Amino acid sequence: MCHDATLVAVVEALAADYHVRGPFIRTMCLWLGRDQGAGAALLDGASITEEDVDLLSLLPQPPQVDKSYLDMFVPTNPTGRYILTLSIPAERLVAERLFVVSAWEVELARVTGASDVSQAGNMQCLRNEAFESVPFTYLPDWRLPAFGTLEFDFVVPRRPSSKVEVLSEEQFALLLAAMKQNVAPLVMRILALRRASQRLYVSCEQVAKLVSSMRGLSSRGEPRLEERKSRGRRRHVQPAHPVEIVLLSVLFFRIKDYTSAGRVLFLEGPFKSGARWH
Repeated sequence: MCHDATLVAVVEALAADYHVRGPFIRTMCLWLGRDQGAGAALLDGASITEEDVDLLSLLPQPPQVDKSYLDMFVPTNPTGRYILTLSIPAERLVAERLFVVSAWEVELARVTGASDVSQAGNMQCLRNEAFESVPFTYLPDWRLPAFGTLEFDFVVPRRPSSKVEVLSEEQFALLLAAMKQNVAPLVMRILALRRASQRLYVSCEQVAKLVSSMRGLSSRGEPRLEERKSRGRRRHVQPAHPVEIVLLSVLFFRIKDYTSAGRVLFLEGPFKSGARWH
């Protein structure tokens, strides 16, 4: 009799290379049990009929989610931190979309001769990848599992055109006032800025002012931006970083005068202290 680990390996291999049918899926789930995820893996590419609808009951139930990383996903400015539950179809689609964006950026970089600024030297946009808390390096041939938790940082190093216009002083003052008000929770203000970021461009000085004005806000009555768990439900899903770093990730690639970023933001500005990155 095979051990469960061996059967799981067989299931994963079959799911990757073959379209299996309903009776086989039922048998494997009976051997492994529902918690092993055999149904999820096999159904991802199964060849089934209307008579096999009951197989959906074999799928592991996704966790209840109050706030999802779907809130973080903005197609035209996807840079950020993602923790995706792959058994939730919408979050799985986000992962697939980000893989497509990464592939597009790789080809664009090759055509234009852009420098490779990836973490692993593979030109991919993904960094600090982990599946089920186990680190790995993403490659284009990596097959996205049907279940489990995938987390990574995503960085698209695309710079604005020199023809874009940054926010006027009046527009920036309104943005700053909106971000500093305390009517809405901090996490919602960050999400609103991320969604609006695809329609605006800023200067290094404006980012420095915004970050400086928001510095330490999470320690003055606002919860730290992080993923919390309560009774199995995920709440306020955000990166576990200070608000300054979250703001920088949202706006860094919306900066028009990016050549000044080193001086304005890191040598003289709000990120001049290296301790802030630890």
